[in-house]
Amino acid sequence: MLSQLGLKKTCPACAVDLPGREIATANTGGHFNCPHCGSRLRWAIGPGLLISLGLALVSIPVAMHVSTHWPLPAFLAGLAGLITACAWLALRAMNPALVRPAETQG
Repeated sequence: MLSQLGLKKTCPACAVDLPGREIATANTGGHFNCPHCGSRLRWAIGPGLLISLGLALVSIPVAMHVSTHWPLPAFLAGLAGLITACAWLALRAMNPALVRPAETQG
């Protein structure tokens, strides 16, 4: 399902797909480990995050104007769509980056 949304992420060390559970539960501010090779990873932020933030900021005055002209259900549906689009763009912008390769057993 994540690949259908364009959210499939792979480990930069071993090129194995990270499971959706790992993507969903990884703290965006911290480090996490690849479940396959054990490498230490972090999230690298791409330009899509700035686009998402810009979209959210520009939409505030638009939403304030539209809220007085649209019926409440239509406004809430539009707001939900905007939040979903911003979240999708932000998640697409985040890619795993290698912090430290896995320690080899020797």
